[in-house]
Amino acid sequence: MTGDEQSPVASPRHPPTAAQRRNVQRAERVIGLAAPFLDLLLAVGDRISRIAEPEDHEYYPVRTEGMPRPEGRTGDEQPGGGAGDRRQGESAGD
Repeated sequence: MTGDEQSPVASPRHPPTAAQRRNVQRAERVIGLAAPFLDLLLAVGDRISRIAEPEDHEYYPVRTEGMPRPEGRTGDEQPGGGAGDRRQGESAGD
């Protein structure tokens, strides 16, 4: 392939036809009409799940800045000899 040839990915896009524009408008209209019903469905499902099992035993809260980092993670705050705990000038083999 020479430098003058263009790959198919780099070719310019053709403008959509009238039929394609109508299809996009129809799809967007259907999504717009269905959105409130889908939101309601999600809200009802959330409410039912909270009634069925009020306490989620598999829920783990987001770690805040005051909490220690989990083992196996690297970073400056990690206790127990992570990569960020090495003093400047020391190597892993020391």
